[in-house]
Amino acid sequence: MCDSVERYRRAAADVSEEKFVQFFKRQETARRFHADQLNDQRKALGGSAEKSGHESGSLGGFIDRIAMDLNVVISMGDSGVIDWCRDDAGDVITKYGKH
Repeated sequence: MCDSVERYRRAAADVSEEKFVQFFKRQETARRFHADQLNDQRKALGGSAEKSGHESGSLGGFIDRIAMDLNVVISMGDSGVIDWCRDDAGDVITKYGKH
């Protein structure tokens, strides 16, 4: 979930339309909230929490965010950021379903 939180934070910084900025900030907040809830559940079941809930992320997530930033610079603009985040939502649903 860390990657998802960071993706939406970066998306808010990459888009130009204020309505998209606000949307992505709300999505970041929601992802952070859900990551915290999942960590609480993991701890309640005897597992260990992810490092600080969402301050870390995977190497793949880091590379993906760099690719998103580059695509914005190259010219995909707001629609490119939206597409990246739509893909992320699908990935999160798939990963969650596996657990």
